[in-house]
Amino acid sequence: MRAMVVPLLLGLCACQPAEEVEPEFRDDTHVVLKRSGCLGSCVPYEVHIGPGGNVGFVGRDRTGRHPERNEEGDVVRVYALAYPHRRAMFDLIFSQAFAELEPVYTAGVTDGQTTTITITDRHGSRSVSRNVAACLRDRKQPGALPAIAAAGKPARWVPDVFCEAVELIDSASCATYWSAELEAPGDPTDPRLSPPWQCRPADHPH
Repeated sequence: MRAMVVPLLLGLCACQPAEEVEPEFRDDTHVVLKRSGCLGSCVPYEVHIGPGGNVGFVGRDRTGRHPERNEEGDVVRVYALAYPHRRAMFDLIFSQAFAELEPVYTAGVTDGQTTTITITDRHGSRSVSRNVAACLRDRKQPGALPAIAAAGKPARWVPDVFCEAVELIDSASCATYWSAELEAPGDPTDPRLSPPWQCRPADHPH
């Protein structure tokens, strides 16, 4: 899926002028949010955020009948991330708390969804992934599992900054709503099936 999105973003950058941003938010930064599938109802998808806030979304259609489904079974959409959301995203991913995250947090469950954020800029590339392990704020939720630790060290919860960054990217890029279209809804009243105006491609194309 990734091979499809990156050229799409590059094409967007060529025809869509980048927004002016403050100097600390360089336009050489690419952010990728990737969610894997799982044995349950997890929809695999990726969100690529490139220069100027250009966004490429690609997700696997599990319904088999999405009207935008391509020959490979994926739905591909483009979007423009609003500056306030982009600013908030950079505030999180370039914060000291995010810099202190470990590369991998896993609860040791092999059939759960893995969520990964990868940040690439002139200094290189860095990824942080979470597999099933809960963030600190969710530790009291039923079934919450901490991340396993190295021998001799206590298990720990994923710092909240990771979940906050994932939620911001998901909602600001419309991925929260678009991914919900890619599986048969268990609940037809699920609010994700009623996206806001800006996340309705038929009414508001990008």
